[in-house]
Amino acid sequence: MTPIRFMLMLLLIIGIGSCGKPEARKPVSRATGSYIQQSAERNKELYAQEKLQLQQLVAQDSSRNYQSSPNGFWYTLIQRDTTQSGSPRVGDLVSFSYDILSLEGDTLISRSENGVISYSIDQSNQELISGIREGLKVMQAGDVTQFLFPSYLAYGYYGSQGAVNPNQMVRSTIELYSIEKKESNN
Repeated sequence: MTPIRFMLMLLLIIGIGSCGKPEARKPVSRATGSYIQQSAERNKELYAQEKLQLQQLVAQDSSRNYQSSPNGFWYTLIQRDTTQSGSPRVGDLVSFSYDILSLEGDTLISRSENGVISYSIDQSNQELISGIREGLKVMQAGDVTQFLFPSYLAYGYYGSQGAVNPNQMVRSTIELYSIEKKESNN
């Protein structure tokens, strides 16, 4: 047998031998879910601590009448325009301003930094914290309302560009200037 024929036969045998069903690769590591369980436990503990802290803060402030929201925040009306009525609904365009303060009252993000904001209730992808989005729904045009937000309704575990620390509860005063009703809500 010539060397060329030998090489061709060898290549043919290797080619036929390598044909077979592909085998699935085995995972390098297995996810046990323990990280997710630990994270959930930490979040439950944090939630319980923050809830207790907010309840204590509300109890200490006897000058205001705070209400609890089913969403997990507390709020108190500072000023109400009695000529207005009705809270915004999905799709309504609202105009408002707000500030973010620590629970101790230190300004973290000022009203002037935020400016006047136009927001379409539950229709916009604006970068508003969920506490603000939910808080607007309990207000009426002309209201000035103070909110106490747990960290999960504020800036969560990320914080905000050095202004708000991770997992920091905040106080916010929102002034709702106007509500422009969506035509289908009239």
